[in-house]
Amino acid sequence: MMKHRILRWLLRVLLAIVALVFFVFLGLLIYFFAVVEPRNQEAARQAEIFQHLKGPARNLAIFDAAASLIDAHYYDPHFSGMDWPKLRAEMRRKAEMAPNDFELYWSVLYQMAQLFPASHMGFIAPSARLPASTSSAQKTKSTSPTRCETTLGSGGLWLSTVRRLNSRILMIGEIDPGSPAAEAGLRPGWLLQMYTARVDAGHTHFIVDVLPLSDADVRKLALHNTLPSP
Repeated sequence: MMKHRILRWLLRVLLAIVALVFFVFLGLLIYFFAVVEPRNQEAARQAEIFQHLKGPARNLAIFDAAASLIDAHYYDPHFSGMDWPKLRAEMRRKAEMAPNDFELYWSVLYQMAQLFPASHMGFIAPSARLPASTSSAQKTKSTSPTRCETTLGSGGLWLSTVRRLNSRILMIGEIDPGSPAAEAGLRPGWLLQMYTARVDAGHTHFIVDVLPLSDADVRKLALHNTLPSP
């Protein structure tokens, strides 16, 4: 008699577990088709629309997506006391007028991110080649570009922007000792010509082409450029 009771109890437990698994699976299935799939379809639709955008409309689409990330994920709901709506409106106007991706990401989005007191915040274009006018404006003796795969920020190299007339130049600001950039022989002051992002296991690596400069050329460049105001 006792054995039958135990068997019935075990059967009920087993049926309860099966029912629980079934309802969890059913809930996940409903969530996928009711939430995830429509969201993916909307993202695909937006991506298709984005492919056909050009000029100011494309710039605004990129800026609005970046600003939405700040809205959704910035750790302080009060934005560290900043007037975020005002800043967003001002930078949006600048984004609309950006002539290329380099100016959009580095002169607008990156500079906007630097105004927030957050050490791990920034926007970097997936890949970019510096405008020809920026590179050709350098009257320095240089050799062929050096290529290196590294990270930006901690454990890699830190970039700085300098402004010359109406153009901006992206250059290496600092290099962490022992980093791939340091081992490749890169030095502060060298100019960035092109970079491409590569994501590996959730980590973003950058393949950069930098233009080596002599110490004299770096000093000359520093004398004829001014750091952009924040």
